[in-house]
Amino acid sequence: MLWIGDHSFEDAKIEGWFDAILIQVRNHPRASPTMEFADHCDAVSSLKLPEPYPPFVDWRRKVDLYFASPG
Repeated sequence: MLWIGDHSFEDAKIEGWFDAILIQVRNHPRASPTMEFADHCDAVSSLKLPEPYPPFVDWRRKVDLYFASPG
């Protein structure tokens, strides 16, 4: 998350509106489930990134499936 903030939102940080982005992200309905799924992925991984790294749309679909399945 820190890397993304440093590399993808550099202009927002320089211009002083990065905090506004973070507020909107934290208030988004998908924020909490997505972070929970990210924690789940960390827990079940061996700290090795998948090869190849999945596209964002695929990862987001896995978030939805993770919460749609029982258990």
